[in-house]
Amino acid sequence: MGLFQARRIKILLITSLLALAVVSVGLFFWGKQLDLKPKRALSLLPTNVDMHLRGVNYTEVKEGRDEWTLKADAMRYSKFNQLLHFDQVEIVLLNASQGRILVSGEKAKYDRKAKMVKLIGHVLIHNIEGYRLTANELIYKVDTKLLLVPGRFKIMGPKLTLDGRDLTLDVDSRRLQIGREARALFDST
Repeated sequence: MGLFQARRIKILLITSLLALAVVSVGLFFWGKQLDLKPKRALSLLPTNVDMHLRGVNYTEVKEGRDEWTLKADAMRYSKFNQLLHFDQVEIVLLNASQGRILVSGEKAKYDRKAKMVKLIGHVLIHNIEGYRLTANELIYKVDTKLLLVPGRFKIMGPKLTLDGRDLTLDVDSRRLQIGREARALFDST
């Protein structure tokens, strides 16, 4: 191998390394641009945009503690009225001292301003010391932790069946108040 050939190989290697370095730097900056594109796209959306999501899992936290969770098949958000609409909903209301209350329903609306969740259609509350409550509609007031059933309801349990209208349940104390038309059936066995 002559001096001329060795010099040519060195120049070819140096040129190849420079080309590789330029391509690497170009790919690095191009990758950075890909990371920024979603942010840029989201910032270009109008502020009155509506959303539709599938498979939602929402947890509300207060003072570092989970207060309640909501799972739904789908969610729609309307910027105009700031309401969250959910389909096929399961809510877990948490209470550190006395456990959980499981609530399910066909549809729900969460008004974030009013701090109120409204479930509609085949509402079922279960796991209240073995009792089940059924209703067509239920309202959960997030700030006061009150469950309200405006209208007919039925509670079934191991030793009691109770139906009536206009029920209020305090999630923390588990105190129950029936507004009207209460009828109870006790099983003494």
